[in-house]
This record gives sequence, C-alpha cells and structure tokens, in this order.
Amino acid sequence: LEPLTIDELKTHKAFVKVQKKQEKELKELERKCQKKKDVIQKYSSSFSELRKKSFSLSKGHKKKW
Repeated sequence: LEPLTIDELKTHKAFVKVQKKQEKELKELERKCQKKKDVIQKYSSSFSELRKKSFSLSKGHKKKW
C-alpha cells in the first residue's frame, strides 16, 4: 500500500463531509415526508367519516319534488 498524499486526504475529507450533509438532508426530507403522510392519513380518515355521516343523513331527508 502506498501512503495517501495530503491532496488525496483533503479530497476524501471533503467527500465525507458532503456525504454526511446529504445523509442529514435525506433524513430530514424523509421525516417531513412521513409527517405529511401522517397528516394526509388523519384528514383522509376524518373526511371519510364525515362523508359517511353526510350520506346517511341525506338518505333520511330526501326532498320530494
């Protein structure tokens, strides 16, 4: 094995730094995405319940023309 030069070490260090930054950004994006999915699921369930209630109420109160 040949010893690494200072330039190679600097390049490697810069690469590792960028890689860690990207990993951190990815984790943050995954967290935000999961949070959005949770909110969508919550409101989707609420909307479905309201829709069912609305549908059952409209069946019972049909207008006669």
